[in-house]
Amino acid sequence: MLRKTENALMANAVTVKKPTLASLAKEVQRLSERLEDIIELRAAAWNETLESPERHGKKSRKSLITIKPEFKSGHGFMREGEAPHANEANKKARDDAWARWKMLLKQLP
Repeated sequence: MLRKTENALMANAVTVKKPTLASLAKEVQRLSERLEDIIELRAAAWNETLESPERHGKKSRKSLITIKPEFKSGHGFMREGEAPHANEANKKARDDAWARWKMLLKQLP
């Protein structure tokens, strides 16, 4: 009886092949594309919940000036712009931001 049960188990057993490097690369690519899609969807959903700076400024009766740099600097340009290995975009964004900040401070009474 035990032999019959072992044979039945072996017949139903799933054989697992060792994955090849190409199949692993395809799977990683597929998962990374899916992850990028998920991140984009979550970012879009989050951005929809945010109030636009213009509407927020009107509600709080403050003037908000949105400055969008024309170059490809990252969100940490103030920190990255002073690093010795900083790229030109972060350096330029940091210098422009400091110039604007100093100009605004001079306007204070």
